[in-house]
Amino acid sequence: MFISQSQIRDWKTGEKTNIEFGFDLDIDEEFFIDSLFIFKLTNDTEYSLFYDKSEKIEVYFPTKNNIFLEGKLTYPFGWILDPYIAASGQTQITEMFKYQGERRVQTAKLWDPVISIQSSGFTFKIPLDSINSTIFNLATTLRQVRSNEYTLLADDKKTKDIVENYKAEIGLTISNELNVKLDDKNSILKSKVIVFSKYEDLEKWAYQQQIELQTKFLGICVFSFKLGLIYDEDISKQLNYNQSMQLGINLALFKD
Repeated sequence: MFISQSQIRDWKTGEKTNIEFGFDLDIDEEFFIDSLFIFKLTNDTEYSLFYDKSEKIEVYFPTKNNIFLEGKLTYPFGWILDPYIAASGQTQITEMFKYQGERRVQTAKLWDPVISIQSSGFTFKIPLDSINSTIFNLATTLRQVRSNEYTLLADDKKTKDIVENYKAEIGLTISNELNVKLDDKNSILKSKVIVFSKYEDLEKWAYQQQIELQTKFLGICVFSFKLGLIYDEDISKQLNYNQSMQLGINLALFKD
């Protein structure tokens, strides 16, 4: 659970500066299967609520509202590059909307839209020191968007007279994951970068990055700075971002 000050520009909420309350659930764990495969489970679920009241209008809406779940299966051959397959899904927890003046416009809801990604490729792990490392992934990716009412992510802007509610893209994904414990052992720097390009147009890239610096104190209290960046011309010509400073309580489900 946390209290946060955020600056956001997002297709689901618009552009805002908020004080908000919420919770998040992060899972990033590896499991060995029959001593042959490594299965990595990643979950990033976050929800926060903003409330504001003025003489003209009383507003409340979720600003962070996301479920992301990914499974990655790697076969460590002992090569420089190890093969892997991965699958992920992403959607919203509740309804999303933004305000245009005093008018509330709904932009998304649970399962609408849903983004699913399947990848197969190679992963390369580089040790940084005795406990830290960084991972690079290179993969062929099938990215699918399914929607019903809220078709912004699925609609093809080239077909102005037709509104599509399904989109499938095959392309190349390059990604990097960094998770570093800093010198004081109570601070962690996390970074994840994903770059995707469709094979039919390799000169056009979609970019996504998540950065988090987290410091733990008094056992369960956590202060963190988060920055999320998304640039995808199919969604917006502007850079979407989510910047926040959070103070909260951290409870570990898995312990090292």
